[in-house]
Amino acid sequence: YPAASLPEIARAAGAFVVEVNAERTPLSEFCDEVLTGKAGEILPLLD
Repeated sequence: YPAASLPEIARAAGAFVVEVNAERTPLSEFCDEVLTGKAGEILPLLD
């Protein structure tokens, strides 16, 4: 999966990485913030 490494590449470049997912994943440890739940419910709450 070519896009699977994008969060790690972004983090290495200084980006703030947020994961939104129903549960934690192996990617979670690389994220600055992990939001657990349904994206359709979480994303509308973000400004």
